[in-house]
Amino acid sequence: MLQPKDIRAKSSPNKVALLIVVAVVIAALATSGWLVYQHRATSSGTTPPTATRYLNINEWGIRLPLSHGITDAYYVVSTSSQDPVTGTPNTMWLGLTSLDHKGCDASSANQGLDTQLGAIVRVLPTDADPIDGVPYTKLYPGGVTIGKYYYAYSSGTSKRPCASFATLQSIDTAFSVAIRDAVASAPK
Repeated sequence: MLQPKDIRAKSSPNKVALLIVVAVVIAALATSGWLVYQHRATSSGTTPPTATRYLNINEWGIRLPLSHGITDAYYVVSTSSQDPVTGTPNTMWLGLTSLDHKGCDASSANQGLDTQLGAIVRVLPTDADPIDGVPYTKLYPGGVTIGKYYYAYSSGTSKRPCASFATLQSIDTAFSVAIRDAVASAPK
């Protein structure tokens, strides 16, 4: 028969093995925790934001944020529409450099050609269309008032040959959002 002394002697190697396993697990957890801590300490874990590009419309003192799809946007001052009081233009033709060679060249709009992708109109918020009397804020509801003027986007993409229908819709949406998010330019 085994004596209590003998039982203790036989269980010692099991206890030692158990202690070794526990020590290894604790070391692994500690190492993992330290590695996670170091990673978080050296990295914020988020992607840094990209700088927003703007289309600055110097004649009006506003700028439009340019999202993906319209980063190469430009404008051409309309020579056919002016504010009767200030003489400044009321319309800016919009184009994308990447689509100029495909028949959507905004610079041709002042030559009587209907090739612009759209236009930005600038009116007083109380102004109405002279033909039907509808306020411009109702004709172009997605605009924004900055200072004393209302700015809105007027699409010109209908049946354009320069891109697919889906691409032109995407461009329209991007210009509409850009107008809605337009801000006053910082004073120089």
